Amino acid sequence: MKKVLLAVLPAFLLAAPAFAQDKPETDAKPATQTGAKIWYVSPIKFTENGVGFELGYEHGLDAGGIVAYNLPLVATFNLAKNDINNGNKQDPMFYFMPGIKFYPTSSFGKVKYAIGPSLVIGAGQQTDNVYVSNYVG
Repeated sequence: MKKVLLAVLPAFLLAAPAFAQDKPETDAKPATQTGAKIWYVSPIKFTENGVGFELGYEHGLDAGGIVAYNLPLVATFNLAKNDINNGNKQDPMFYFMPGIKFYPTSSFGKVKYAIGPSLVIGAGQQTDNVYVSNYVG
């Protein structure tokens, strides 16, 4: 786990000073047009199962940028069970979480946040810990 965090930390530190362009290009859609589409990648994602990554798509539904739907796909791996007792199992889990987002301050401003419901559908496997004891009484 420490190796994963130490490998990912420099990427976040280097990406922190990056900023988007303020002026839209001439052939780009105006930000107020209905149907803004966003494809995104989240290189690190934490769930109850462990660490993973996320790929997703978001589509705006109104011209004001208040309502959007999103379709994220998440894959996680339980690295805590990756030991000699479990035979180096990582127990992958895959999630599909379609939902609706509401941006109270609009999705086009400099400060953005969203709230909304999502349906979570997950599939994967879980390795049971088997402890063998040979007690002689």
